[in-house]
Amino acid sequence: MAVKRGICSHCGEAIKLDDAFKASRCPYCGNIVETWAALKLAAADVPAGASAGQPSPASHAPQGQGAAPVGPDMRKGECPHCGKSLMVDARSETMMCPACRNKFKTAAAIRLASSGAQSAPPRPAANGTSAPAGSSAALASTDSYMGDSDANLKKKRIIGIAVAVAVVVIVVIVLAATLTGGIYGTYVGTNTDWDVVIELKRNKTFSIKETSIRSGRQTIVEGTFELLGSNESIVKFIPNQGRAFTCEIMVNIHGTPFISFAGVISGYPACYKS
Repeated sequence: MAVKRGICSHCGEAIKLDDAFKASRCPYCGNIVETWAALKLAAADVPAGASAGQPSPASHAPQGQGAAPVGPDMRKGECPHCGKSLMVDARSETMMCPACRNKFKTAAAIRLASSGAQSAPPRPAANGTSAPAGSSAALASTDSYMGDSDANLKKKRIIGIAVAVAVVVIVVIVLAATLTGGIYGTYVGTNTDWDVVIELKRNKTFSIKETSIRSGRQTIVEGTFELLGSNESIVKFIPNQGRAFTCEIMVNIHGTPFISFAGVISGYPACYKS
């Protein structure tokens, strides 16, 4: 880990960067600069007094002395982002790489090609295939991008896994509560006259076991039920024997649901979900 001098491939300014990072942000133009490209540009820096936005003298050298021109203004260049060799127009200040679709300084591309330094080798992409050096896929595969160190990326990966596990657990709990909860289940209630147990099953059948507090006599009513109303809060009981009757599912101040028989069956207790 060392602080080295580099040159931004976007604005051409000299910058300091840490070679422990795969990429850093330029303090002048704010663009992301890849370490290998910045170091290579610094190694091929133009002589003092030359403008960073102009091609190096090697870019104007005759054929066989530096970059080989193709046409009066075409020079051999190298994309500072993906390392692809390409021909650039020396008259243009910036161009777009046809491979990675990133803009780059023409002078920087010419200096990279004429420096003779070895480009960064292709790094394996996430899917196991080779990706161009400096491409987003390649940087992502190295677990370091936008200035994140490997240690920070490892911490983020651990946090991401923990969050994913927590989300899965919450989803499982919610699904379990949905499948077993709701209005379905057992409701119990008692008063001075009755002890009642109501079971609402998911197959839309019900059973009501009534026990008289005074005589101890027990009655069981069975049948099917329907949910009525826009929010399905009304239960219509359809006994196998006897007439149908309706009740309302309500919730008390503590959030506990209960079946209210008030106004339907005189003296019948409200039955809270157990």
